Amino acid sequence: MMKSLSMKSKMALAVSALFVVAFAVMALFTISYFERESRKNIFSQQFALSTSFADDLDDKLRIAQRALLAGSARISPDFAENADKAQGFLDNRPTLLSIFDNGIFLISRDGKLIAESPYLPNRRGRDISFRAFYQKTAASGKPHISDPYISTHNPGKPAVMLTVPLFDSHGALMAILGGSINLLGENMLQEAADLRIGKTGYFYVFCEDRTIIVHPDRERIMKPAAPPGANKLFDRAVSGFEGSGETVNSRGVRLLASFKHLQTTEWIVAANYPAAEAYAPLRRAERYFILATMAGTAVVLFIVWLLMKRLTLPLAAITRHVEALPEKSADGKRIEIDTDDEIGTLARAFNTMIGTLDLQQGALQQAVEQARDEKAKSEAIIAAIGDGISIQGLDFKVLYQNHAHQVLAKGSCLGDYCYERYSHRDDVCPECPLALSFMDGRVHKLEKVYPLEDEKLTHIEITASPLRDGHGKIVAGIELVRDVSQQKQAEAAVRNLNTQLEERVKERTAELESFCYTVSHDLRAPLRGISGFCAMLREDYEERLYDAGRGYLGRISAAAVRMGGLIDDLLDLARVTRSELRFEMIDLSRLARTIALELQQLDPERRVEFVISAGVMAKVDRQLFQVALENLLGNAWKFTGRVTEEARIEFGVCRCGGEKRYYVRDNGVGFDMSHAHKLFKPFQRLHAMNEFSGTGIGLASVQRIVQRHGGRIWVEAEAGKGASFYFTLGA
Repeated sequence: MMKSLSMKSKMALAVSALFVVAFAVMALFTISYFERESRKNIFSQQFALSTSFADDLDDKLRIAQRALLAGSARISPDFAENADKAQGFLDNRPTLLSIFDNGIFLISRDGKLIAESPYLPNRRGRDISFRAFYQKTAASGKPHISDPYISTHNPGKPAVMLTVPLFDSHGALMAILGGSINLLGENMLQEAADLRIGKTGYFYVFCEDRTIIVHPDRERIMKPAAPPGANKLFDRAVSGFEGSGETVNSRGVRLLASFKHLQTTEWIVAANYPAAEAYAPLRRAERYFILATMAGTAVVLFIVWLLMKRLTLPLAAITRHVEALPEKSADGKRIEIDTDDEIGTLARAFNTMIGTLDLQQGALQQAVEQARDEKAKSEAIIAAIGDGISIQGLDFKVLYQNHAHQVLAKGSCLGDYCYERYSHRDDVCPECPLALSFMDGRVHKLEKVYPLEDEKLTHIEITASPLRDGHGKIVAGIELVRDVSQQKQAEAAVRNLNTQLEERVKERTAELESFCYTVSHDLRAPLRGISGFCAMLREDYEERLYDAGRGYLGRISAAAVRMGGLIDDLLDLARVTRSELRFEMIDLSRLARTIALELQQLDPERRVEFVISAGVMAKVDRQLFQVALENLLGNAWKFTGRVTEEARIEFGVCRCGGEKRYYVRDNGVGFDMSHAHKLFKPFQRLHAMNEFSGTGIGLASVQRIVQRHGGRIWVEAEAGKGASFYFTLGA
């Protein structure tokens, strides 16, 4: 439908739609803002009314309590023993009787009714100690305002009692003066029930056990206001909340409710204002606003349509001119519009384009005349390429073939079908790279071996890719053929060389194993002799030797032991170099913890803190990497032996420079980094033998293990501040 509309109609609709969207967004924002502000104002005003109501009720209750206190000051101690005298006193209290319409009472300290006014027969001496107002007043010794109860003075009527305790000269409770207010009577409490908020809003009063004290609907007095969970805001008010909010009451009506706690007693004043009535003015304003928006939109649409019609008259003239352009002569193709606005600019640009097209048309004619010369150049370039090139149709008919392809194909294939040329039984060739390219539109390669006339084999590499037209449709395929015989011969020579190298490595490994066994056997025999003779000298002649002789003997024995350790380390180094690797996923953290435990068990007196990161995994040879970690952690254990503070050894992994680096770090003696180049060479030591033991083979073994895993190892250290060994592993 939009396609059939004129430009002025589209522009009028677009501008109008923009106006509607902008106006609607502004309207929504405005309505939302006013609704939020109105709600805040209603909440604030309603809470202010609730506070005023609560303050007024507090004042009335205080006046009632003061009246009781004033009356209690005139009660003498003998009233507790003389009921008639007490009755006469109560009957002559018009002020109290006007406030307490359900009667005033004098109660003994043990909870017996002494007198009541108005007088009712047969009630003196009645036990009312079960009443909560008596118990709380007697227990606290303070004035009290009760929760609602069912009166027996005015049977069946709900009431509340205000009490004042009376004390004798010794401060002991003598009696209690009480005044009762009928919750259904016309009194100061019922005045609250007559107040209204708007037309249907109202106030009510309840106590903390949810019992209603004052309500416009008198049938709800002495009944629970709302069960727990039915009105969340009411539940919060029972828990101490004061303020206003929106809620749903137990009858499902949405309300604006306010709550205020009294100061004189544990009662709560509540105000309910139905949300429908509270928001009615706002809803009317919203409807008026929507109607105004719709009317304004219609007016804007009409005005915009008129403006667009006038503004697009020159554009319509251009449109009619372009539609009639094929029928116009060279001079009549130009548009005669001379204005300074965008349409004038469009007309001038159109005239410039017409001139440019005329020039391009002449150039195109000249280019067509030169096209046979360019084709000849292209064919010369293709012919000069060393690789064979052919172009085949979708039926595998050869449409083009350069000279190199003719040589490799042993003659011209032009006009032939390739499957006939290569002696296929039919036109199906599953391995044909060009057929695969036609199917999936990708580049495919194939290597084949063809016999030559002199019975030699030639290796041919065929690369095929699809040719597409301007719409992306495959219309043909190009095939590039290359003779890779020399490359294959070179690859075969490399394989033969690798095979020879592997055989030589096996031979050298066998020779190395034999040499290591011979060295171990031939060197250990004299070492055992030296150690044995040293032991015999100690056993038989130690007492005859001087101190110097015994020292020499000890040094000979120690040297033999070191020589034995050196032989073991050399054999381990040779084993590390020639052993076959068996890769598996290893928990390096667990392996490091096992080695740390063994080190602590060997020297339980030392205090060393091991910090080993959890979950460090790597795919390595378990046996070789146990040797590597034993050397690294053992070195850290050894070189932290003289640390004055608590020694600390860490093992973990970090990612730096885009690679995963494992590390073993300590706070031991460290060393000068200028000697670091000696560290991984066999028999190189950076500390004297009398300072730290060792043969200087361990780190050389670690380096070879890491290298065999495709990684590298290095160290960062500082004299007196420890060392950090880092290593990586291959992928």
